Amino acid sequence: MDYTKLKTRLKDKFTKEYKKTKHTDAYLEAEVEYKKARESVKMMEMELQALLQAFTASSIYENITSSLASGFEMVKETLKKQNRQRTEVSKEEADVFGLFAGSSQALASNTKGDVSRQFEALSYSLKKVSASRVQLKDGLTRVMDTIKELKDTSLEIDDNRLRILDIRQCIESSKSAEEEEKYKQDYTESISKVYEDMKGYTQSHELSEIALGLVGALRSFFGDAYDAMAENINEK
Repeated sequence: MDYTKLKTRLKDKFTKEYKKTKHTDAYLEAEVEYKKARESVKMMEMELQALLQAFTASSIYENITSSLASGFEMVKETLKKQNRQRTEVSKEEADVFGLFAGSSQALASNTKGDVSRQFEALSYSLKKVSASRVQLKDGLTRVMDTIKELKDTSLEIDDNRLRILDIRQCIESSKSAEEEEKYKQDYTESISKVYEDMKGYTQSHELSEIALGLVGALRSFFGDAYDAMAENINEK
């Protein structure tokens, strides 16, 4: 079911019908926990999308165009040049670190002595950081895939929550005792399944994978970035 339509159905039907459906306290508590977890996953997804965008060249363009059109053109040209001359360290599109690496290399070429060597080292370090960024993006993308799996799960749960309302209405409109009993059994089984699914959602291994995936991706990136600077930059 389309998520927008599902949200509309949930809003309309739950406000009108849900209070008529009697649930145990345990079910209602599980539902509250489930909905909070579901909304938190949505928030995590938006924040991860912002983080991924922050490591792309396009985000640099957007930030600059908001205030400095001429600066945008300068940076755009720099990025184009860097795209034509991709380094051996990073084969992806130039990003913010690749941009700084290019500026540092330019300073290294236009200075002498220790200053030149320091900027040369900085440029090399930033290229390594840029390469590590590619791995970070891959790690974050895997986390996003896990979030998508959770969203699919929540859509199925919400659809089943709606089905409970449909079954209850079928019970009320039953034309025979046999039909009513059939729907009541279906209702009981559906309630039990949704309850277990909501409890399972808040304790799912996918949630653990999100946390561990983020820790691994960020630890690897910042660790590599620190090592790159420590190995190549000598403070005096």
